[in-house]
Amino acid sequence: KLVDEARKTRRSLIQPYISVYLEQTEADVSLMKLVVENIGQGPAYDLSFGVKRNFPNKIEDVDIFRIGILAEGLNYCQVGFKKKYFFLETKNNHQEKMKLEITIEAKYFNAYKELFQEIFVLKPVQLSRTGQLNPPDTFIGRISKSLTEISKTLENWNIEKSTNQD
Repeated sequence: KLVDEARKTRRSLIQPYISVYLEQTEADVSLMKLVVENIGQGPAYDLSFGVKRNFPNKIEDVDIFRIGILAEGLNYCQVGFKKKYFFLETKNNHQEKMKLEITIEAKYFNAYKELFQEIFVLKPVQLSRTGQLNPPDTFIGRISKSLTEISKTLENWNIEKSTNQD
């Protein structure tokens, strides 16, 4: 019994786990990224994806499911691997885009050649109506906020300058 527990512990320490989820960008909450990540303790081998969606192939300019690892898969996915793809802009046609749903199936093997299948159902509506941290908690978010403030200051300065010249 102790040997079985030790074997299970050893296997769990090298187990991959692929996670696929949506994430809002740091600079603008209306922009969403699709994230693929290996959050497990071991590498995943022969990673491939299947996609079912209730929307046309192209919502935006690029069909992300026809590029990169989402289309080609990945022979070796190391521990800590994380890849982000621009997925969706939700300012335009917001209500329609909130109805979108995408099902992604990830298939991969562990070091023992055991097959794993994970199904992820992603809905942009689940991230909607979440606020943006103020001040932002990331460097990119803080840069974006600073640039917005600088732009507003310059705009106000230009308005004051043109009013004074009249």
